[in-house]
Amino acid sequence: MKKSDAEATTAYVGIGSNLGDRAKFVSQAIASLNATEGVIVTACSPVYESEALVLDGQPPQGDFLNAVVEVLTTLAPRGLLDRCRQLEQIAGRAHERPRWSPRTLDLDILAF
Repeated sequence: MKKSDAEATTAYVGIGSNLGDRAKFVSQAIASLNATEGVIVTACSPVYESEALVLDGQPPQGDFLNAVVEVLTTLAPRGLLDRCRQLEQIAGRAHERPRWSPRTLDLDILAF
């Protein structure tokens, strides 16, 4: 995507991982978003660690590595969401697991 291409929108994507090689999953997600047609990563927060929230009765789980990226995109909101879900699947995330389960990659559109 070139800045002169179709009108682009700024969006913010939250990235998290608390299963497997967390740092690798976070960095690969950033690179993969940037390599997506119609998406340019324009800024990235520092990577930080946070405690995983668990529901009563769930086993403990590892802490998350998190970051937020700012992207400039010509994708529609649904197109960006579909790409985020595709990247989660490539990273081995199982969406059929119970809510708040450990995950290799979690991508959330925070603002569009």
